[in-house]
Amino acid sequence: MVYKVTDIVIMNTLPIEIIREHILPYTYEPQSQELCDDIKSFNICKLYLRRLYYERWKDSFHDEKEADVNWLDNDLSRYINDDKATMIGFTDNCIAKYSRIFTLKNKNIKTVSDYIHKYTGYGTKALNSIHIQLGILTPKEREDFITFAHSLEAH
Repeated sequence: MVYKVTDIVIMNTLPIEIIREHILPYTYEPQSQELCDDIKSFNICKLYLRRLYYERWKDSFHDEKEADVNWLDNDLSRYINDDKATMIGFTDNCIAKYSRIFTLKNKNIKTVSDYIHKYTGYGTKALNSIHIQLGILTPKEREDFITFAHSLEAH
C-alpha cells in the first residue's frame, strides 16, 4: 500500500491507544471467503477478457488504437444494461447493479444515472470504466458476461 504524506500526518496525530486498540487489530482480520473469491474472479475475468478482446480486435488497431478496450467497455455497458443502448436510458436492472457501489446504496435513480454517465462509457477512460463495470458484477454475472461476449461477432 502506498501512503501519502497526509495519511502519515493524520496517523501521527492519533493517540497511540486508538491506533493500538482500534486500528491495528482491524488490519489483522482476514477477509471473508466470499470477498476473496470475488477478487479472484474479478482478476481472472479481467485478464481473460482483455486477452479475448485483444485477439478479436488486434487487426483493427491501425484504424482505432485501442479498439479492444473500447469494444470491451461498450459490450460490458450493453450487457449490464440488458442489451439495450445506454443512449436511450438505463434499465432498472442496470441501476440496481450500480447501486451495489457503496456510495450509491439507497440513492435515487438520477444520482446513480449521473454516476454512470460520469464514470463509465463514452468520454471516460475505457480501462477505468471496465474496472468499474466488472467490479459491480458478481462472479456469476462475470461468467454470464463471458458467455455473452463469446456470442458477439467482431465486425
